[in-house]
Amino acid sequence: GSGLDGWAVTGKKTLVTVVKVPGKGRGQEATNKCSVRAAIMEANKKAGADTITLPAGTFKLTLAGACEDLGAKGDLDVTSTSLTITGASAATSIIDGGTSADRVFDVRNKSYLVLSKLTVQNGKGGASSADDGGGGIRATGGSSLTLSSVTVQKNTSPYHGAGILFNYLAFGSPVPAKLTIVGATIANNIANRNGGGIA
Repeated sequence: GSGLDGWAVTGKKTLVTVVKVPGKGRGQEATNKCSVRAAIMEANKKAGADTITLPAGTFKLTLAGACEDLGAKGDLDVTSTSLTITGASAATSIIDGGTSADRVFDVRNKSYLVLSKLTVQNGKGGASSADDGGGGIRATGGSSLTLSSVTVQKNTSPYHGAGILFNYLAFGSPVPAKLTIVGATIANNIANRNGGGIA
């Protein structure tokens, strides 16, 4: 299956198990499968570095709810110290904004997200302020981001950074952070202001 909010992704993580309810430490199913959302929520609850491995498939966000910051709905909130999400390839492992009416990833509070061999598409940045852009990926508050063999495409923002908004104003104060891009394609993203691709 490929419904992002359904049980679709095998829990191949450095965590012992991946669960739907964060912090419980036990598998939700006998097959030890869970959604990408649940895997990220569990990684956010655990200390240390985590890895999520995605199979081929298009995984659509279906839980609408912009401006919710715990990952339960809307975008995928990342607050883990170090989280790596690796797909099969950018052509075959696709995380899609779907019907969430929100961006795809929101990396917050000095977190570190590594994306590899996948596509981020069809996310929608918010319109409440200049910091609310980032249709595909928003990294704020000194969070760092690495993209390797990743495609970021078809994302929109009414403000800045349709593809990626990287610590643009950091909610009012500049915070040092690192953006690393290796072999990525950032294309066909539309922002109403600065940075269709990156701001």
